[in-house]
Amino acid sequence: MVEINLDRQRGDEFIEDGFGAGFLIDRQGHIATNNHVIEGADRVRVSFRDGTSYPATILGRNLVNDLALLKVPPEAVIGIEPVEFGDASLVRPGHLAIAIGSPFRMQGSVTAGIISGVNRVLPSRKGHSISGVLQTDALIGPGNSGGPLINLRGEVIGINTAINYRAENIGFAVPINTLKQVLPALRNEGRVRRGYLGIQVDDLDRDAAEAFGLTSTDGVIVTLVLSGEPADKAGIHHGDIVLNIDGRSIASTRELI
Repeated sequence: MVEINLDRQRGDEFIEDGFGAGFLIDRQGHIATNNHVIEGADRVRVSFRDGTSYPATILGRNLVNDLALLKVPPEAVIGIEPVEFGDASLVRPGHLAIAIGSPFRMQGSVTAGIISGVNRVLPSRKGHSISGVLQTDALIGPGNSGGPLINLRGEVIGINTAINYRAENIGFAVPINTLKQVLPALRNEGRVRRGYLGIQVDDLDRDAAEAFGLTSTDGVIVTLVLSGEPADKAGIHHGDIVLNIDGRSIASTRELI
């Protein structure tokens, strides 16, 4: 785990204007964090536990999932072990979890708790929603954002992202599987290209499922097809039921998206 410091330029000077956390993912100096941690910074510095600090380059940002990829010189991470990725799809409520970060500049702070819920939907700052989010009661405070949420094997299962200010010990972490999915795009292109269908969909209720002769409410119903857009060109029509995509079953609109 590393501490991330943000500077904003005021005239000829740089004024420190924020901080957060991140974690080293490889020996080349790539560091993962939240997008909101580094958003708006004119300069980003990464501080290590031994007191050393290095300038960091922002390689990529994914606003929708609130993820960012930084890079420091490879010589900065000599002797530092990168994290090991876990599999967030295996996480269940009740599993133990540990959050690491720099709450209120107390670098390397560790809090423990359990996974309180999985597959939560977290509204992002850009009007989108982040799906599949892990909920935990491991204490997350200002400065924890971007730090790792790990399991008892030391594997990272999530990126500490947000808290519910109206309650105690309700924190959220973007699942590590989301980072693994977008990491190549962040590293190679600096952004994530998202697919676009050009349709509106809704969950199936019991009445709609029975009307279509289905025995389950799994799937989504197409309520609008935009003319000339990809779904229209592919032959999708209003009233179609989508049951799977590329062989993967779809139970809800969230899974389709």
